[in-house]
Amino acid sequence: MKDDYIAALETRLRWCKNMDFSHWSQMFPGDSSQSVGQTFDIYKYALEVADTYYMNPNFCRLVEHARDTIPNDLPFDSKWLQSKSGWLWISLPAALPSQIEIPGVEAMPHGADGKVNIKLNAIAWTPSPNGISVMCFVEAGPDFVPWSYFQLIDGDRIVERCHDFENTFRNPQSPDYGYGASYIEGRETDMLHEIRWVYCALYLMAQRLAVTTHVEPSRAAKRRAERNREALPPIIRVIGLRRMEEERPKASGTPVDWNWQWEVRGHWRNQWFPSENAHRPVFIEAYIKGPDDKPLKPPGHKLFAAIR
Repeated sequence: MKDDYIAALETRLRWCKNMDFSHWSQMFPGDSSQSVGQTFDIYKYALEVADTYYMNPNFCRLVEHARDTIPNDLPFDSKWLQSKSGWLWISLPAALPSQIEIPGVEAMPHGADGKVNIKLNAIAWTPSPNGISVMCFVEAGPDFVPWSYFQLIDGDRIVERCHDFENTFRNPQSPDYGYGASYIEGRETDMLHEIRWVYCALYLMAQRLAVTTHVEPSRAAKRRAERNREALPPIIRVIGLRRMEEERPKASGTPVDWNWQWEVRGHWRNQWFPSENAHRPVFIEAYIKGPDDKPLKPPGHKLFAAIR
């Protein structure tokens, strides 16, 4: 088993072991004890019971690319889910909006550029009476911050769901007003919201371009878990890109740089489905081309000259 798979497994075990209700309740001082307890239980259940997934770097890059252009009106569909309950480690953490505000407090400035630099490290999902419960995890030293928790129902559209979620903390008339921070309204929030990433990731994981392989924990990882009296998940499901090389013949004499792998970028298309008598967004598959043992080619830079 690769070191990064082991790190994902052991991070999950460490987070689960370090969960403490008294510490958890201090992070949500405005919530009722019942609400805090329910949220604590759902996070703990996901860490203890859910299937373990690992999204490899190439698939992470695909999700980041597709997130930029995914249709704002794409409806959620629970059929995208790989299993009933899952915990997914994101090998290349996803960027989140950099401007955050708390009711009654100015926007939080962090870092030299005055922005908050927070990355989404993992997500989890599990069924709930109202649909699907989704949890978002941000790594914080040896532990994690429960960054957000929300429900998704079949038919929920991306941007509408993002706005509804943020408005629960922005709107003084909302019962949740003042209980959490919100992102500052704007295009960055719409494009980088974790709900948008979740939609895109789950959708692409359900497509033909994704391949899921099962990997058993290594002996060393099993021994460490036994010494620590921890229940190691029996397998980890690795989400990667299916190998999809171009099949059309190359023009004779066309040079090919086989010193690199490179990304053939995908795009969204509103495709007609006669059986459903409706249009539905479909992602036209991106893929990585070139030898497996070569590095990814860095993006090029174009220089434009403005000439009168």
